[in-house]
Amino acid sequence: MSDKKQPIAIKETATLYQTGQEDNSEIPPAPGTRTKTIKIVVEQHPDTFVAYPLSVDGAVVGQGDTVEEAFNECVSALQAHIEAFGPEVLDVELPVVDAFMVETKLIF
Repeated sequence: MSDKKQPIAIKETATLYQTGQEDNSEIPPAPGTRTKTIKIVVEQHPDTFVAYPLSVDGAVVGQGDTVEEAFNECVSALQAHIEAFGPEVLDVELPVVDAFMVETKLIF
């Protein structure tokens, strides 16, 4: 048996950001691997979309001309981040349960 790590399987689908829940049952995890559901925020800026995961130790960002491109770039960057620093980057002490967008007016 090889000591080589199994590749990390992250389901790349733009519907994930819409539903907030996704059934990853069609991608069976390789033996010795684990799965974890995370939230990815996709922001729309005037000329681009930016995506980043919540509850990940370290900085991971994706950017694209569409929501799907930004999401897929973020997933790709997250996979590289996990491969570089290990799966413990997903073991944050206080994971984000939910995220909300609020707006306020600042006077300065």
